[in-house]
Amino acid sequence: MHENAHTVNKLITHIELLLQSHDCVVIPGLGAILAHGLAPYYDAVQGRWMAPRRVMSFNPALSRTDGLIADSVARKEQIGKEAAASVVRRDVDKMRKILESDHKLELGAVGTLEMTSEGLLSFTPGICEWLSPGHMWLPSPSVALLPKASDVTHAYDIEIRRRRMPVILRRVAQIAACIAVMIGLGWVAARNLAFVSGEQLASIGPAHTENIDTTSDVADSAPVVVILAKAPADEVIENIPAKKVVNRLDNQSDLYYLIVGSFYTRDEAEKYISQHIEIPLGILAKDGRYRVYAASGTTSAQVYEAAKSEAISSRYPDSWVCRR
Repeated sequence: MHENAHTVNKLITHIELLLQSHDCVVIPGLGAILAHGLAPYYDAVQGRWMAPRRVMSFNPALSRTDGLIADSVARKEQIGKEAAASVVRRDVDKMRKILESDHKLELGAVGTLEMTSEGLLSFTPGICEWLSPGHMWLPSPSVALLPKASDVTHAYDIEIRRRRMPVILRRVAQIAACIAVMIGLGWVAARNLAFVSGEQLASIGPAHTENIDTTSDVADSAPVVVILAKAPADEVIENIPAKKVVNRLDNQSDLYYLIVGSFYTRDEAEKYISQHIEIPLGILAKDGRYRVYAASGTTSAQVYEAAKSEAISSRYPDSWVCRR
């Protein structure tokens, strides 16, 4: 066991070195390690701007050899390509034996592979800056975000209102005094009019008004569904009932997720979900990316079992499992 692990470590060293300059390294017969670029983002929890970097993922569907590892072994060991390919096949077989016996294989700085009792693989990426030599020198400074413009405007408005309050109170007092004077004058006028004869009051009597018909047609208040989509030339959009909205998944407490898409922004993830409403989908925010998932569970076996269902396997054959 120790001899096998020592030999496998040599192959893992080749994988680590190749990932520094390649975005895809295929382990023949096992799967491919993929490197994805991660844009800079602000981590509100740590209060830091995270520098751009790369994160690793694993795709077991990409297992056909491309000769990349074999060429690296041939250069290192000073042997031919056929001999190097044999060395790679032998070491990959040892990797599989370690997975079958220990159900876990450490891939150095790249991450960790785990195998379930059903033989399914899950991958947990490692955190290592030197695997991204183009970005490893960039710092991740701790910077507090500036207040939003709306918050600053709101605070400014409150301060202005506080300063203007005495002026407003004085104006309110002046208006109240004017109203009191007008009420007093009106009361005096009403008292004087009480002694005027009825003939003199004829000019200020109520004017005669004709009955005006105010009846108007009431528009039909039935609700109309507006479809914000361009119809074909031979199709007329009428009152079409709105489609039933598919409930989204919300399993943030689970540990494993079946990922069907990965996006840089939440808007892109939301747009993808709106275009795929056949089954419930959810969004997992992780490492500055927004991943759309079709199933989740507390164990990887549950997620792999869900991936075998006809509804998911037929629509998302290239899905993969991600650990939260």
